[in-house]
Amino acid sequence: MSRSLMRNLKLNNHPIFLLICAIFIGHQLNAQSKIPEPYINHASEGLIYNASFYYKDFSVSGLLVMKKQPTGYHVVLLAKMGPTLMDFIITDEDVIWKKAVKSLDNGLVTSQMEKDFRIMLLTPLENPRKIKVKKRNRFKVKKAITLIIETDTEGKRIKKAKTKRFGNFFKTFVSYHYMGDNLVPDQMRLRHRMIKLRIELNQLEQ
Repeated sequence: MSRSLMRNLKLNNHPIFLLICAIFIGHQLNAQSKIPEPYINHASEGLIYNASFYYKDFSVSGLLVMKKQPTGYHVVLLAKMGPTLMDFIITDEDVIWKKAVKSLDNGLVTSQMEKDFRIMLLTPLENPRKIKVKKRNRFKVKKAITLIIETDTEGKRIKKAKTKRFGNFFKTFVSYHYMGDNLVPDQMRLRHRMIKLRIELNQLEQ
């Protein structure tokens, strides 16, 4: 083996060389990867979806209205032929319940609704504590909750989100589906591991 080849092999295995390579690759990933802003930022007038909630053998459907406000994210679920079923505002640190019908008004349900809508609305993207690039189109976002977020190949729209916590068996998964070049999802699907609860949203044309 030639001396030049031996020198190259020694250099390539040197810790400093490997560190430089790791830093270079990290900078390349950060340069090529940019996390999109939350989809609701593209809907200043708010969004309306046909919504279906399923829990075991129980189901409820209605019109879901979501709007970003200075105080937080306002979420209202309306029965299609009746009253308001849920009405709450998600802030950075808390949730303010304005109304919940009797069948939904218990601590377990309201707590789960808050967690699910924080994930569906991608609230950790607003002033996150930390964002880490996992791969070119995959990010780890830390705030009150930690999410793993996956974007499309262009990095313009978020396609998937899931909770991330060590030893968390009760993971939550959300998929976002878009028509054409829309930056707002036309469909959203939320499901859980170990919990028989799922949410399906289909956007109404406005």
